[in-house]
Amino acid sequence: MNESMMNQTPSTVLKNEHQVILRVLRVLESLVNRMESGENPQSEALSRCVEFFRLFADACHHAKEEDILFPMLESRGIPRDGGPIGVMLHEHTQARAFTKEMGEAVQKARISADEWSTEVFPTFNREAADQTAVPMTVPIGAL
Repeated sequence: MNESMMNQTPSTVLKNEHQVILRVLRVLESLVNRMESGENPQSEALSRCVEFFRLFADACHHAKEEDILFPMLESRGIPRDGGPIGVMLHEHTQARAFTKEMGEAVQKARISADEWSTEVFPTFNREAADQTAVPMTVPIGAL
């Protein structure tokens, strides 16, 4: 790890992770666009996207927010309910549900190409991209 990475603030790390997640969402969007134009689903690439969302976006990134950032913000007076923390927690719940649906769609595609549905992927991609693209709107003084 280079020195500039070691000197990053926690909020910078989270913002950089958002950028990585957005890159994978763009890959997913490209795969979805191909399927919508009639190409066969690339189930291995789709499966890797799902795995990324489970292991990195959720288990790593969301865990940092939920286990470290959100409690720290609450301790500094930012409300969990009715505030930005509650909104982000809701978005995490939605992302988990969409990731689960995508995983199930990939499994079905591996079993039977006839049962393949492209509907799950565009829904997830566009909603998740909208959520992830929104910059963190936590008051500077709270960090």
